[in-house]
Amino acid sequence: MLGQILFARLLGPDSFGLFTLGWTILSMSLAVAPFGMDKAVIRFGSSIKTEAANEQRNVILYFLIAASLFGLLGSLGLLALIPGLAYRVYREPDLIFVLRWFAVALFFSTVLRVSSAATRVSNRMQFSAIGEDLLPPLVHLLSFLVLFLSGMRISAAVYSAPVGFAVGLTTVLLFIGRLFNYKEYKLHLPLGRTKEFFQFSLAAVLTGVLSIFGVWSIRLIVGYYLSLSDVGIYQAASQASLLPAIIISAMNVSVMPMIAKLSSEKKRVNLENLYRVVTKWSWYLTLPIFIIFTFSSNEMLEVLFGFDYSQGGTILRLLLLGQFALASTGPVGGILMMSGYQSDWLWIGGISLASSLGSGFLLIPRIGLLGGAAATVLGQLIANALGLIFVRYRVHVWPFDRRFIKILITSLATSGFLWFVVKLQFNNSLLKVIVITGIGLVLFLGGLLGFGLDAEDDDLLKSFAGRFRLRFISKV
Repeated sequence: MLGQILFARLLGPDSFGLFTLGWTILSMSLAVAPFGMDKAVIRFGSSIKTEAANEQRNVILYFLIAASLFGLLGSLGLLALIPGLAYRVYREPDLIFVLRWFAVALFFSTVLRVSSAATRVSNRMQFSAIGEDLLPPLVHLLSFLVLFLSGMRISAAVYSAPVGFAVGLTTVLLFIGRLFNYKEYKLHLPLGRTKEFFQFSLAAVLTGVLSIFGVWSIRLIVGYYLSLSDVGIYQAASQASLLPAIIISAMNVSVMPMIAKLSSEKKRVNLENLYRVVTKWSWYLTLPIFIIFTFSSNEMLEVLFGFDYSQGGTILRLLLLGQFALASTGPVGGILMMSGYQSDWLWIGGISLASSLGSGFLLIPRIGLLGGAAATVLGQLIANALGLIFVRYRVHVWPFDRRFIKILITSLATSGFLWFVVKLQFNNSLLKVIVITGIGLVLFLGGLLGFGLDAEDDDLLKSFAGRFRLRFISKV
């Protein structure tokens, strides 16, 4: 997110809009190229018992080799589509240069996606976080700054993208070698399970495509009907709204191996308890962001991205509603997929995508960026509402109980107080953001502590503190 903020500020809305079109196409390609193997390696790797270490190594290596082949095919496919996208669809010849380099980035990012997922089979999430979530954007940002200071502009952002993914991939592969002790490895790839693996992968990639495309395709529709500057403003609002999504994604990724294991062992009560704790913490961590950004949306965009993007405040508020919909129901998609109901999640994704695309084509030409945000939120609301229903009646687990009442009361009290605060006169946007953020956090955290944390909350905090304090130093 920090990289997107700097790109927006230094490139300006037009160049940032062009970069956003290329980045969106790369991201949508990345939803397809791994072919669901990032989910499959967790599903099949986590189900292998600890004593069968060599079998686990072979399953992981199988998916890494397959990911490399699919990453190469994806890159070649994107290269073939570039002229049509640049000249016929968007009528932007400069998009050719952007997409050619992003095609290279697609190969590295595809293998990185599956490799990073493989490290999570060990139930140690810090390696995935470092290799996929931390290093690529950090290297991308630092490389961009070096090239930008040397005189480049949009080319600096483009050249540095594949570099970031390549560094992340190299790091994750080193982690895999250490985590699974490939020094004692005996080659015996499970080629006989190819059909089983790819039946699951096919459902996984289709569900991933349907859920992600509903969000990303709206940006492409905005680029088709509106200007590059509008694309840049929409991207800025979208990036600002993604902070809750980053938190949700990190939590869901960390519990996915546990969900797969509990599902395979038919431990429904344990699975429901895990589901409730994860959903409750999604509320804890995302509601303050939702409330603070809602009451300072225009000023937040100005502070983060610059004055040219501040007109996207209403767009940001709408997109935040969709992000809270994702947080409020917990990892419904992961539970359905890891419990063997990936076809149900596939149908849900299809309905959500159809709703987003249909409303996007209908609303964007008529009401502009507001229509794009509304279409995105509609798809997210439908997907998570249906997901919650299917989890209830398929897996027989439910995330909510009376403990969520205290969160609702705290949120309403915080919002009510901030409603009076925003009526005050502020000298500048930064001051307003600081005041609202400070008051919002104090009131929300104070309210939760006043009600008291639940016993499982204390246990979870102690577990995370113990897990991340020295684990990385001792294992690497």
